[in-house]
Amino acid sequence: MPANTTVALAFDLRDPADRQQYLHVLLARAGITMTELAEELGVGRTMVSQVIGSQRVSGKIRADIAARLGQDVRLLWPAEAQSGEDRDTPKQRLK
Repeated sequence: MPANTTVALAFDLRDPADRQQYLHVLLARAGITMTELAEELGVGRTMVSQVIGSQRVSGKIRADIAARLGQDVRLLWPAEAQSGEDRDTPKQRLK
């Protein structure tokens, strides 16, 4: 494939797995690692990884990630934006 070829990627950002992949693509395009992002945000890499992977909810970190990547947080986390989910806690698992 020629170096200047653009590849269109399709992600369903309502799906946590798709969103995680999409965020990794955005990080790669920005030339930043999760470790570097975590350092910029003043949090641990694990926290960033958990927020990106939807194992942890943090409205502040989501907003900071979105801003750093030049994205709208409501587009990256659409379901959570509608539900008002905005707490800095691990996600509760239903039994």
